[in-house]
Amino acid sequence: NNNNTSNDNHNNTKRRRRLQRRHAGEYICILDSDDVMKPTRIAEQVRYLLQLPPDQRHKTLLGCNFERMPANATWHYTQWANNLTDERLMLEQYREVTLIQPTWMMCRERFEMLGGYVEAPLPCSEVESGCAVCCAISSNTSSSSSSSLSSVVVDT
Repeated sequence: NNNNTSNDNHNNTKRRRRLQRRHAGEYICILDSDDVMKPTRIAEQVRYLLQLPPDQRHKTLLGCNFERMPANATWHYTQWANNLTDERLMLEQYREVTLIQPTWMMCRERFEMLGGYVEAPLPCSEVESGCAVCCAISSNTSSSSSSSLSSVVVDT
């Protein structure tokens, strides 16, 4: 039922917005309940962001590879997303969100400046709600460490 999907997405947005407001950390880190987080993911992403110059750090949307639970739930999509080269990461943004939302990390200040999670009437899936940020991508991808981090600079 499409209406149930819309309600579920709207409820997820409300929960994420409430959590975002409740916690005052400098960074926003996202994980979905059907994804597995590696033990070092947050430390690696924060370390990566802290190595950037402050002006670039506040414009960076950082993502990484991911695993689903159960492992084969979306095997084709997971394989595609986890194997994007730097070039494909930028080019394929026009067909799909290439930095998968459950792997996002960014500075809270930038997240809030971009509007955070917007509680809006749906249809609006996770992919569509990510487009407001991901379609503003303008440059620069990198990879490092076991998590295969990817970053883009968001210019708005």
